[in-house]
Amino acid sequence: MSEVIGSREIFFGGPEIRKTEGLTVAIGGVIRLMKDDFLLNDVSTDQIIRVAHLLTDDMYSLGQRALCGLDPEYGIGEGDLKRSGKRVLVAGQNFGRGSSREQAVWALKEAGIGAVLAPSFGPIFRKNAAMLGLLTAEDVGLAEIIEKGESVPLEKFLESKDGMTRQIILSGGLFEYLKEIKAGRLARPKLRSKGGARKMNIYEQRIARVLGVNGVEEGDMALLPVDEVYSYVGLSGLARQALLESYGMVKRKLPAEDIRLYEDHFAHSTWTEIKELTSNQREWARELNIPESNYFRGKKSEGGGAGICHRERLENLDPRQSQVVLATDSHTPTIGALPILALPVGSTLLAAGIAEQEIPYDIGKVMRVELSGKLPWGLSIRDAQLELAAGTVSESPVAVVEYGGVGLDNLSLDQVVALCNMVPEVFGAEVAVTESFTAGVKYLKERWGIDEEEGERMYGLAQPGCKYERVIKYDLGKVTPWVARPGSPNNAVPLSSLNVHPKINKAYLVSCTLGLQDLKEAAAVVSGMKVAEGTRLIIVPSSDRVRQKAENLGLWNVFEEAGAEVVYESACGPCIGAGLGALEKGEVAITASNRNFPGRMGHISAEVYMGGAILTALGAILGHVPRADEFLNQMPRIEKNLKQDE
Repeated sequence: MSEVIGSREIFFGGPEIRKTEGLTVAIGGVIRLMKDDFLLNDVSTDQIIRVAHLLTDDMYSLGQRALCGLDPEYGIGEGDLKRSGKRVLVAGQNFGRGSSREQAVWALKEAGIGAVLAPSFGPIFRKNAAMLGLLTAEDVGLAEIIEKGESVPLEKFLESKDGMTRQIILSGGLFEYLKEIKAGRLARPKLRSKGGARKMNIYEQRIARVLGVNGVEEGDMALLPVDEVYSYVGLSGLARQALLESYGMVKRKLPAEDIRLYEDHFAHSTWTEIKELTSNQREWARELNIPESNYFRGKKSEGGGAGICHRERLENLDPRQSQVVLATDSHTPTIGALPILALPVGSTLLAAGIAEQEIPYDIGKVMRVELSGKLPWGLSIRDAQLELAAGTVSESPVAVVEYGGVGLDNLSLDQVVALCNMVPEVFGAEVAVTESFTAGVKYLKERWGIDEEEGERMYGLAQPGCKYERVIKYDLGKVTPWVARPGSPNNAVPLSSLNVHPKINKAYLVSCTLGLQDLKEAAAVVSGMKVAEGTRLIIVPSSDRVRQKAENLGLWNVFEEAGAEVVYESACGPCIGAGLGALEKGEVAITASNRNFPGRMGHISAEVYMGGAILTALGAILGHVPRADEFLNQMPRIEKNLKQDE
């Protein structure tokens, strides 16, 4: 079996035929992930490489753990994929959805996989694969050719890629591509629109502003200047390694004051690997010479605890100073509630942003979500998100979601932040942008002294006649209670249609989506009540600023009187199954966080329901996933408490 990137043909293996135990069928050079005779859809990056398995800078270990996050019935243990000797992985729709963790690509490569075939891919996974030389194709029929022992034209893996991605693959990866441009052997990508004025949506307007041109359009490619980057323990190590492998040194062109590193994701973890990874990141911070104020330690006892990185940057990022921000996390779109471009990237692209202060970028398809109406009392923005997740995911993937419409003016900043945060889960997109809205303009004035007229200009409005891949119109006034069943946010149903209401062991108000609005809603539920016996309600504020505001409003007293467990140090914790009440085998939970993928919040056998802060807090009081009648019966009391808070 051999593979030569840049050749016209690729050969993956011979015609040997055999089957493995479980649901994974291996034939010749191909491994198919199947369930009930169909290719397995929605394999997430959590299943490709679990959080507990990616905490290493050792590539061999990543390869040994590839696909161990799949359900145990697949029978894939450590090293099994590598030992199979197979070179091609075939799966169903939306392979690699979820987190931007680059370890998912590295794990497959180190396990010997040279190509992945699937009808569609998570956008960040697909991009990371191109940067690192893992071939992807949407034509699953190529598997039959490979099984016959025949070679496959390289063009089959390039035909669905844009011109710049093709060049990156043919160059042998991201840094080789950038070196070819610097050496003059490849031309810098040019805009097709030639700078001419055209009608643009919000996303295109922001790209044009950054590039200093009058107009851009979908399909344009450019080297995009980078203003700021951030990463955290667990993902930063790969970025450093990429720099060392490509330059033989920790190269930095981006000013040190525009680099930030966090210890937020695993500050509460007791995993032994975290200590070494944290030490490695602190050493890298010294190598980069970043200011001490730009390094965010995870614990107050060590002078840290500022918050989860996305929320901390949201609160402290001046949009007049930073227009393009890169971060190694798929929830970077959180910051799209500000008038900037917040781009989730893999560790290698982040490294390029540090080393070259620019990254290759193609302008993607945009879907507009046009909001109208106002949320009814007692219903949360999560109810709206889950309805959208269940019924409006486009078969034609989009890179960007643009929020607009008069309904946007009826939402708080926290609610718009939550909308932006979850575009990966709800729409399978990677970037969120918002047009001018009342709460956003007010925030810019209060936080940064930006006057109303300038704030509205910075956000902007979509220009009439601009292009969208799709437009969804959604009336917030018609929202009803929704809940996501275990497995995925897309596995959502109206609460009235849920036919099982199991006892819950744990309820979580923990994640980068958790703002003051969520805490107010949850407090309105538990006020004067008690958490059910045998159930734990765990609350972690998303930032120190949120914690202080909640404390000033007396919300912590309300939670503690109800028997909730309040953790005052802001960090991710149980949202990614890292300590602090992570789910154990057989447990059932309800959460107001942003993902309920199998194994995401702890043991892979645990079942996680997902809803808004109101539904989650009510579940903690009742001790089970609420029924629709229970929810409605509680509404008068909750609504009264919410209005008192107003």
